[in-house]
Formats: sequence, C-alpha cells, structure tokens
Amino acid sequence: FMDWWLVEKLVSSRTIAFFVIGDAQTGLGHVYRVLTLSDRLTHHELVFFAPPEADLAIQLLQERGHRVRVVPQNQFGEALQEVKPALVINDCLDTSEDFVRSVRVCGARVLHFEDLGPGALLADRTINALYGEDAERGAEASSIVSGTSWCCLRDEFLDPPAPVRKTLQRVLLVFGGSDPSGLTRKVLQVVDASPDGRLEFQLSDS
Repeated sequence: FMDWWLVEKLVSSRTIAFFVIGDAQTGLGHVYRVLTLSDRLTHHELVFFAPPEADLAIQLLQERGHRVRVVPQNQFGEALQEVKPALVINDCLDTSEDFVRSVRVCGARVLHFEDLGPGALLADRTINALYGEDAERGAEASSIVSGTSWCCLRDEFLDPPAPVRKTLQRVLLVFGGSDPSGLTRKVLQVVDASPDGRLEFQLSDS
C-alpha cells in the first residue's frame, strides 16, 4: 500500500513556480504568503523566483531552505521555459499586460495575488483579498475575486485566541509593510486625542 501511495504522489506531482517580491519598501507580506502556500504544497516541485532588488524575500526564502533563482521581472517569462511549470503564482503587486503575456508563453495556469494592474485581467485567477470587494472590475473581470473570505491566513492565526485583558497595556498597529495610506499616524492621532488615553508608543520601521 505504501508503494501505491508513493506512485500516486509522484503521478499527481506538478511543478509550481513562484515569483515574489520583498524589500524594505514593500515589506515581507508577499513572501510570507508564498511560504504559507508552499508549506501546503509539499508533494509538488516548487521553484522560487525573485528579482534582484527583492533582497529581503531572497534572504527569507533561503533561510527557510528554499533555493531562489534571481531573475529580473522582464526575464521571468523566458526563465519559465526551462522550468515548464503547470502553475505560476505571481505575488509581485501590479503587473503589466506584457509581463503576463510573457509568463503565459510557457502554457501554465497563472494565479496572481494583490494585483490592481492591467495584467490582472490576463491571469486565470487574481485574488485581491486585501483591497476589498470594491476591487472587482465588473463582468470583464470574472476571474478577479476580492474580500476577506479570500484571505490567506498564516499558521500563527490557527492557535487559540489570547484571553481578553480587562486593562489595556499594549497596542500593536499593523498596516502592512509600507502603509501607503498613512493609517498608522491617523490611529495614533485618534488615541492621543482621547481624554483617558495614557499610552506610550514606540515606533519601529522594522
């Protein structure tokens, strides 16, 4: 029975290619999502690609034991010809049509995360959980789904929730790696203006 199980795993195994970004400006949310997905795709052959500027993503993937092929984004489609994947997962923000067309040449299915660029319409599926339901683009974008129901939760959220404290001691504000809307500052201003708010904040750029 074990032999049959091994044969079934080998027959069903596919090559999946990831293209991911991650640096001081964009943060590490993209690469952590890729790692979460890879932890659940262990019976497939996984190949990781990242552009040269994605230094933090490359470092984190290598620390987790993955080999990373460093290629510029405009050369990714060409690099896929050697790999011949069944699925390509792009977690690199807003893509162009030219980029996606170059990826599709290899014949693989294409999945995007957090993509508001024109290339999102050319992917087989685009998941924009972060942007909310208003990120959908009508009938022409039937392949685009959005909203919290599509959120990819990391393993730490599977643990039982921490008990509710009656006394507020610490506040953790998390608005992604870059916080483009300046939500951190807005929340700090609201808390600072509260009459009974005596909270000490320590800002970090990590």
